[in-house]
Amino acid sequence: RGDAKGRSIERVYVDGREFFGNDVMSAIRNIPADMIESIDIFNAQSDQSEFTGVDTGEGHTSLNIVTLRGAFGRLYAAYGIPDKYIGGGNVNLFDHDRRITVIGLANNVSLQNFSFEDILGSSGESDRTAANKNFMVKPLDGLSTVQALGINYSDDWGAKAKIAASYFFNRTDNHNLSQTEKQSFTSTDKLVLYDDENSSRALNLNHRFNSRIDYRISASHSLMMRTSLSVQDNDSRNELLSRTDNRFSEEDIRFVYRRRNFGDNDSRGVNFSNQLTYRYRLPGSRSQNLTFGAGGSYRSYEQLSRPRQYTFRDPDNTACDTTDYSSRNITRTQRSQPGYQLNGSTRYTLSVTKRSRLSLEYRLNYAAYRVDRDTRRLTDRNRFPEERDPKQSAEYDYAYLTHRVGATYQYRFRKTKVA
Repeated sequence: RGDAKGRSIERVYVDGREFFGNDVMSAIRNIPADMIESIDIFNAQSDQSEFTGVDTGEGHTSLNIVTLRGAFGRLYAAYGIPDKYIGGGNVNLFDHDRRITVIGLANNVSLQNFSFEDILGSSGESDRTAANKNFMVKPLDGLSTVQALGINYSDDWGAKAKIAASYFFNRTDNHNLSQTEKQSFTSTDKLVLYDDENSSRALNLNHRFNSRIDYRISASHSLMMRTSLSVQDNDSRNELLSRTDNRFSEEDIRFVYRRRNFGDNDSRGVNFSNQLTYRYRLPGSRSQNLTFGAGGSYRSYEQLSRPRQYTFRDPDNTACDTTDYSSRNITRTQRSQPGYQLNGSTRYTLSVTKRSRLSLEYRLNYAAYRVDRDTRRLTDRNRFPEERDPKQSAEYDYAYLTHRVGATYQYRFRKTKVA
């Protein structure tokens, strides 16, 4: 967190839109000074409090950075020996309430995410989740060649509607090589020696789309819709060569076996969710509000894996020739996991006094999923049987329905809140 005028800054906004969530220092340090027109410090309330007018005690001290209007950005590129490169940048088009940002990145030096300065324009999200997470991926070990593209759009549609939407694409070609040496002590005088070399390659394609639309119907009615879609495609290959020996003394080391494990794994995943929230401020001298929520999500996951394991007990077979093995285990597994969720909620909030409030809430959630795992083992005749392996296969459906009812009473006195 940062401090300003003796107050702890918990959130940073850019032109009134949330930026970097709770990571205040990253936001402050990575915004170019020549892009700042002014800075405001204020006490912000939660989304619920802003609409209902009831202070829930969940407010925070925030800092709003007002940027200059117009078109600006930056581009960079570098090349080094041997055949290493990096390039990227961003283009920002700011026209009053309309903000359009395009960011790009390409390199083969394992830089897998944009810099914080490049995602300056992607601050259209107004919820508690940091907007920059829509443009990030989980870093991978090893050497990676990366191409990434992000587009963010935010605007006010008239006096009542606001929209923030973003699209992100990432392609990562990852190579990883590792070596392991291990010694395991046993209850006898034997010492187990193990070493291996593991090489892998994975190609990952990732698409993500997120949007939020806020529509203030009137002073007493508002509607919000959030939509999220992600599509991922991952193809991986790996090979592991290992050797195991038993050492009884410095002169007595006995070979046990070598193993060669290799295989490929193809995965596809889709996740979609949509949520609607309607808020209604009831008439009357006391602040009373009703909030209705409804939504659902769908996900689908498919995987095809083909692992192969060969064991060699001949110490002279150093090449691990798969035509001369002692034993083998080859399987093929197809896995499918589709499912969906539906949810609804109702919340009533009453301002009892200036310092206290009462809320009643009911939530309903229904979920249904299907799991289908089909595993088949290669026979001695080099054929996969028509019937699945019963020990490694499974097929079942499951669903559940949950109801939640709750009541909350809050009392606030200065900086103290009791609930």
